[in-house]
Amino acid sequence: MDLNKRSFFATMAYSLKNRYVFNFSIRNDVSNRFGQDVNHRIDPTYSFGLSWRVMEEPFFTRVTSWLNALNLRLTYGIQGNALTRVGPDLTLIQGSVVDVYNQFASIIASIPNPNLSWEKTHTFDFGVDFELFKMFTMTFDYYLRSSNAVVSQDLAYEYGIPTMQLNGGKIQNSGVEFTVSFTPIQRKDWALSVSLNSSKNWNEAKSQQYAAKRGEMLTGSSDKILKEGYPLTGFWSYSFAGLSPEDGRPLFNYLDVPEDKRDSNIDPSTFLVYSGETEPAFTGGLNLSLRYKNLSLSSSFALLLGAKKRLPSPYEPFNYGVYIPKETDNLSKDLNKRWKKPGDEEHTIIPGFVTSQQFSLTLPDNGTEYWMDAWAKSDAMVVDASFFRCRQLTLSWNMGQELCKKIGIKSLGLSASVDNVFVIANKRFNGFDPELGDSVQPKNYSFGINVGF
Repeated sequence: MDLNKRSFFATMAYSLKNRYVFNFSIRNDVSNRFGQDVNHRIDPTYSFGLSWRVMEEPFFTRVTSWLNALNLRLTYGIQGNALTRVGPDLTLIQGSVVDVYNQFASIIASIPNPNLSWEKTHTFDFGVDFELFKMFTMTFDYYLRSSNAVVSQDLAYEYGIPTMQLNGGKIQNSGVEFTVSFTPIQRKDWALSVSLNSSKNWNEAKSQQYAAKRGEMLTGSSDKILKEGYPLTGFWSYSFAGLSPEDGRPLFNYLDVPEDKRDSNIDPSTFLVYSGETEPAFTGGLNLSLRYKNLSLSSSFALLLGAKKRLPSPYEPFNYGVYIPKETDNLSKDLNKRWKKPGDEEHTIIPGFVTSQQFSLTLPDNGTEYWMDAWAKSDAMVVDASFFRCRQLTLSWNMGQELCKKIGIKSLGLSASVDNVFVIANKRFNGFDPELGDSVQPKNYSFGINVGF
């Protein structure tokens, strides 16, 4: 199907006494991306904003010696989004030729959805901008977003496919963002400037039309509402209960359920524990710049807080966590810390080698999981992925104009920089990068010369 889209929009802005500013915009999009219902193809959206330049008011003239600027902002709007990967039509995936029939086999990827419509997001934002003493500036924003997203939802068995992308995913985001710039020193020979930016976001699923499977809750999902009331980027784990003093096998909470109480349709969160979000709750950046005459030093730092991550299992090269790996496999040194004898369970959480013929668990949903796989997906392997990183250091020098004239050039600049200088993170990463998990980001060194004639 050819994708056709048509848009109409109008904007209006009005300013009164250079103090009060009003903005309004309206837009109407029409797309044949959506179903047979013509009303679903139309997406009327709008937004408006108010701004008050407080410092222009006569009663603020007495504080201008220390408060140089103050601006209040308020905006509200509705946005529409047309997903290009989802359509209203029957979609088939052609497979290979079936020998018995000597014809191509096809698999239904999605069934017709005449009610498919635009994703809608309602956004409210309140902001403040101000400047103090002509050296300290700050921008602060608080936002609230409510979305009706297209998410994966369960279908009745008679439709022939278990899930489908449908409208109806209620997701709410709220957060704060701020940027601070500070220049405490600004002189002929010396200058120091500091810039800080930060944001914190909260998101919560407000509806759940999808019965999440155990595997999805263990790995997490960014496009499915796994459980109402939890963040969209949340994930769950098996609850680790320690190691057996007999053979060092991993033990778990909430999995020992009588056979007559097991149910394949049970909610996995009844025997799993919530481990957190894969995305950070707080992000921040810090930039410092110091200048002495023609010599400058600048740096860039990053801070991420609140994210959780599952560590790689040292038993990953072991097939099912049991069979001895190949001699060419690179094994983790953490295996040296494994359980080896009774009493080791007091100071290690790494299971010992499997020596039993029985090395799997029967779960409350009638599924099975190998001991080592369950341990690798347990909360024992979940760590705080927060970190503080020095992203870059740069040292630069510019030759003075008088000296440049003496040697017959217009300008000369030298610079040297290094990227990924250091990172401070949870010691359980064993020196690996917290963003990568099992490797490190290399340091990059560069040197530059800039000559102008």
